[in-house]
Amino acid sequence: MLRDTKGNRLYRRIDIKIIFPPDVLPVKKISQRAEAHKGFGPSGIDDILMQVTDQLDTLYPWWQFEMVPLAPSGRTTSFVFKFVGYRLGTSVASMSPEAQLQTVPIDAIDRAVEAKVKELAEANNV
Repeated sequence: MLRDTKGNRLYRRIDIKIIFPPDVLPVKKISQRAEAHKGFGPSGIDDILMQVTDQLDTLYPWWQFEMVPLAPSGRTTSFVFKFVGYRLGTSVASMSPEAQLQTVPIDAIDRAVEAKVKELAEANNV
């Protein structure tokens, strides 16, 4: 089992599944692997989850998501962000016309998470 200098368990892979509203967008799966002999500790996992949460709040401000941590399996830890409803006071009609016409690439979440993983890999030399 891989551990850091403080004794925290390190995970080699993080799987994140984002469940959007039915019939709107397909399910998005994100999987990040750590470099050889390295892993994601509690602070690294929190940073990645906060990055995903920030991206969801930025890209879809009218949807409310709930994070559900799943039990770790071996060296993999998993999380699910599921759609739970619409936020009060935020409707598509209340948004500016420019924001209504703007298309948002789903890969923006992937790019944000990959950037955070590279940053953590450079900072976390175990």
